[in-house]
Amino acid sequence: MVDSCDDIIHLRVDRQDKELNTTIVATLKQQLTASQARDATSQGDQQVFRIGRNKDGVNQLHFRFADTDYWTQAGLRGEQPTEWLLFLRTDGKSWRLFFTINLTRPRETSSTAAITAEGKALTRRVDILAATNARLKLHRKIPSSCDREMIEDVSGRKLADWYDKTQQGDWFFSPSQMATVRGGFTIPIFNDYWDSPEAGDLDEDLHLTCLFVPADQVYAQMLLKRILESEHPSDRQLLALLNYPGAEAEKSLEKVIKSGSTSGLTASRLLYYLHYRRSPRHRLDTKLIGRWELRGINETVELELLQDHTCVVNTRPTKVTRHLPGYQPVEGKGYWAIRDGKLWVCRSHIQRNGNWSPARREFFESKRMLNIARDHIKLEGGPPMKRPTARQGRS
Repeated sequence: MVDSCDDIIHLRVDRQDKELNTTIVATLKQQLTASQARDATSQGDQQVFRIGRNKDGVNQLHFRFADTDYWTQAGLRGEQPTEWLLFLRTDGKSWRLFFTINLTRPRETSSTAAITAEGKALTRRVDILAATNARLKLHRKIPSSCDREMIEDVSGRKLADWYDKTQQGDWFFSPSQMATVRGGFTIPIFNDYWDSPEAGDLDEDLHLTCLFVPADQVYAQMLLKRILESEHPSDRQLLALLNYPGAEAEKSLEKVIKSGSTSGLTASRLLYYLHYRRSPRHRLDTKLIGRWELRGINETVELELLQDHTCVVNTRPTKVTRHLPGYQPVEGKGYWAIRDGKLWVCRSHIQRNGNWSPARREFFESKRMLNIARDHIKLEGGPPMKRPTARQGRS
């Protein structure tokens, strides 16, 4: 929560002469001053906390979460002051509350508890503030491109809806889609404290089974281990691998694909993304941008490799095959990448009657580039790639 919020308000509530008064002790990320925080969070449409009265005329503190009109009553007991941490986000225009922690009675309810990655609820104000400040000193933040509310939804419904929509278009994930889910994920925990709480805390008949964590390296091995041990890892687990791209993540995805798991489709989509859609990191990528031709015995492949790792990939029959059934000129598009000295080209769609249809095909099975010159590339076990010239005719 510390990484994914835009500011944290330390709020104190005092009772004076049967009235409630709120004081902003500090704004921990210092995006707002104390006076700005009060103006931005307690007035008009942006109001996220207020003092009200119940039907019996008793003063109460209320919080409004996100952009809803629902106000939830805060736990206030006795005459002692209470302290809260309010976690807020902003879109640059308004601020909204998405989580609170009760510093005075940390375990009063599960919804205002500070729970560690081990599933334990911190029980002391001093420990919660220490953990919060320690995290703040790391200066880490969930990427701005990440849909924080979607990946923090422990029910997984928002992520499932998002994933279904990604299957309605291109079979390949796009970089913008992947940026949406990169930044954190949920891990399994077990906490049944509120099923049998101590006196004074709320009995919720509740078992907490998962918790959102930022994509720290410390959680990488935990994630990989759970995927490898699971017969059918969830789509959510596999998507979390995007936070740790590399050989281990790809090995895990390959294992899921080979196992025949129900998550095999998701694993395939992610593996192709890691192969083809990563941002260029090497000068060699720049050298290959542009148009190329590969003249084989049965077909000629016309490529145009683009900077964003998409490509035009057209095929046409040669003199040998142009009169044979099944050999027709095909206009296609797809993706390309260089990995470990090998060129990968994958067609994702072909054009039929003016419309694009999925038609996946891998070309020359990731051939190693043996020699690279300005106008030609020698490929391992295949025809050379050459820059087309204006005088070149059709085969």
